[in-house]
Amino acid sequence: MMRSFFCVLLFSLSLTLFGQTAESFFNKGLTKLNNSDFLGAIKDFDKAIQANPKYAEAYTNRGNAKNAINDAAGALVDYDKAIELNPKNPIAFNQRGNIYKNMGKYQEAIKDFDQSISLKPDYAESFNNRGVCKLNLKDYNGALADFTKAIDTKADFSDAYNNRGVCKTIMKDYTGSIIDYDKAIEINPKYAEAYNNRGVSKKNNKDISGAVFDFDKAISLNAEFTKAYYNRGVSRSLLGDNLTAITDFDKALALNNNYAEAYIGRGNAYRTTNNYDNALTDYNKAISINPNFSEGFYGRGIVQLQKNHLEEAIIDFNKAISLNAAYAEAYEGKGEAERLNKNYPTAIQDYSKAIELNKDASNAFTGRGLSYQSLGDFESGKKDFEQAVTLNNKNATAYNGLGECMVSLKDIPNAITQFSNAVNINPSYTQAWYNRGAAKNVLKDYKNAIPDFDKATAFNPSFTEAFYQRGYSRLNLKDYNAAMVDFSKTIELNPKHIDAYIGRGKAKASTADNAGAIADFSKAIALDPQKSTAYSGRGYAHYNLKEDAKALTDFNKALELDPKSSEAFNGKGYVQIRSNELENAISNFNQALSTQPEYAEAYNGRGTCNSLKTNYDAAIIDFSKAIELDKEYSDAYNGRGISHFSKGNDSLSIIDFDAALKLNPTNAKAFNNRGIAKSNLGDEKEARKDFTKAIELDPNFVEAYTNRAYSRYFMGDSKGAITDCNKALEIDPLYVNALLNRGMAHVYSYDFELALVDLDKAISLNPNIPEAYTFRGNAKEGLKDWQGAIADHNQCIALKPDYGEAYYNRGYTKTKADDMEGACEDFRKALELGFTQAIPEIKKFCKSK
Repeated sequence: MMRSFFCVLLFSLSLTLFGQTAESFFNKGLTKLNNSDFLGAIKDFDKAIQANPKYAEAYTNRGNAKNAINDAAGALVDYDKAIELNPKNPIAFNQRGNIYKNMGKYQEAIKDFDQSISLKPDYAESFNNRGVCKLNLKDYNGALADFTKAIDTKADFSDAYNNRGVCKTIMKDYTGSIIDYDKAIEINPKYAEAYNNRGVSKKNNKDISGAVFDFDKAISLNAEFTKAYYNRGVSRSLLGDNLTAITDFDKALALNNNYAEAYIGRGNAYRTTNNYDNALTDYNKAISINPNFSEGFYGRGIVQLQKNHLEEAIIDFNKAISLNAAYAEAYEGKGEAERLNKNYPTAIQDYSKAIELNKDASNAFTGRGLSYQSLGDFESGKKDFEQAVTLNNKNATAYNGLGECMVSLKDIPNAITQFSNAVNINPSYTQAWYNRGAAKNVLKDYKNAIPDFDKATAFNPSFTEAFYQRGYSRLNLKDYNAAMVDFSKTIELNPKHIDAYIGRGKAKASTADNAGAIADFSKAIALDPQKSTAYSGRGYAHYNLKEDAKALTDFNKALELDPKSSEAFNGKGYVQIRSNELENAISNFNQALSTQPEYAEAYNGRGTCNSLKTNYDAAIIDFSKAIELDKEYSDAYNGRGISHFSKGNDSLSIIDFDAALKLNPTNAKAFNNRGIAKSNLGDEKEARKDFTKAIELDPNFVEAYTNRAYSRYFMGDSKGAITDCNKALEIDPLYVNALLNRGMAHVYSYDFELALVDLDKAISLNPNIPEAYTFRGNAKEGLKDWQGAIADHNQCIALKPDYGEAYYNRGYTKTKADDMEGACEDFRKALELGFTQAIPEIKKFCKSK
């Protein structure tokens, strides 16, 4: 609220004989005006004017007195007359401008202030008053310039500082506004309005506690400061202290029972504390006071939404929007009501409008994401949830929605991350706990899924699916008794839960309670005679009881109901793989494929059997078919990659490992295996990247450290290779490959003694590695132990007779031992075996033959 003032004017008058009587009355009027005796002052100014009808100053001050008793019309007449008599009186123009300003006639007021400033360029009050007019006309830059000019002209002008602060607040320069309010308060420590205004800026600057302090101070200075009570109530609500906030709104309304904003504030506080009836009463009162108050309809719409009165809520939000077409929150609220009413396309339109109006509306992105998700558009939902959490990293609902979209898009690992974010923000978020557990089940991470279902069932003891999923986890972990407890609880909550009977039947069968299992499978069949998996499950129980005929009857029934049943055919294959009857398992997979040619799991199962039989070509064909049928079949890519690798086809294996890693980017072993394949192809730089990624994912991955050491060695980084080997041996002191690689690195670093220590230990752990002897021979050669080196090369050749490099190394050592004939024989043998590095040595040491 900006303040305007009348000015008490003291002028010297011309000392004419006639004017002495007028001056006497004028001075009496001034005294009474200064003492706030406005009616008495008017009478004296009347007499002064009667004595001198051209007494301009008397008209001006009588106008001031009339203004003080709210006789604006009378004051205006007096200021007009004063200006008519003395058109060069800046004070009269200023005062008339104030009248126009208070009447809302800002353009007329500005003309008068312009005139007063032209007559008196250092007239601080006129600059301040003109700034107020410009502020009301939304000419904020112009207002800011006028307030600044007022301050430059009058350094202790507290009102100008306050008004400039108001302007900066409107312009959202909250920090700058607070500096101005600070100065206003410094000049006038009892300036209640400045404290109130500073509190508003602090609130907008997220310093809510500081805002409450300022509102407290404003109220202590003015116990009837209605706006300060209202502002303090709003701030207390933001701090979550809604009950105390209500007392502030009560006080504001006691001072002004037509204060519509205070009814809205109190209604919001009631709504937040779930006192919906009182909230509705307040919103209705606000609307009755101001039928065009969009916030009242919005607040009432929110209450209707929370009471699940969706149609009523939509009506209120539409009314709020009709009153304020730029009301982003109303569009958001309407979107929520439409979404809950399952009008998803309409909801998306509303949320989109809310986002158009407020691009930082995290909840609008969340609501639109939920709507897209309900329509099955998971990519669009994912994008919206991602934007929602970017705008508000505490938005648990958005994290949960993002996770659900990722599950639908089969990005399970990242989905788990999002569910984790949701429960970290809201530890009582039951659905997010359940979702994370279900996602872990998809990844077969059953052990870690169980604590999530524990949370879900603790928060909601009637959460049927959480009990079922926990039972499923325990079943796969072979914790059959605990699984049965969960499936039984599921059945207790829902006696028609067919899958729970099937799950409990499997658990019973696994604990040798095949009779109980048959009873559960039979119950599932009774509930749904068309449930093929129940027949398959009962078939397994009969098989366990060696009731082969009954088992066959059930499997056949399952296939009769579903000729493409994965459980009937794969069940047979699974039993036979488990008993290592691979040929019989293959036969069953073949039977499955004869009835369902596009059965990816059957191809994968048959590929697994062939791989276990080292029939890699056949395995690759099966895995390829599985991948053709299911492009996201990570196990099939992995299996085919291993088969290619086992055949020595490194390039092909890399392609498959790439695909497996795309589907599961946290698979450290896949990174390590791909690194080995790249190393085999001589791409040590890229291999090193894969080993490093494997280590990032699994800091205790000994093989990855050792493999990276090997790559570093070949890239000339012996020191780095030694560091990696040290780490590997820190984790596993008996890891032979790490000892070999570190020994090799020591050799090429000329630390021959250290190399011998590592290589001696490696050979003691495994005496059948040819390369170990070659490396040790090189170390001994470095120590000029020629015979010892030759002995190690001999042992290497004995273990690996076609190892050309070993012949070359032995030949080189023989040159040191002056056995040139033996050296040449070895060099020629090395060349014969394809080791072309021997050619220069032959030319150097050996006579041509």
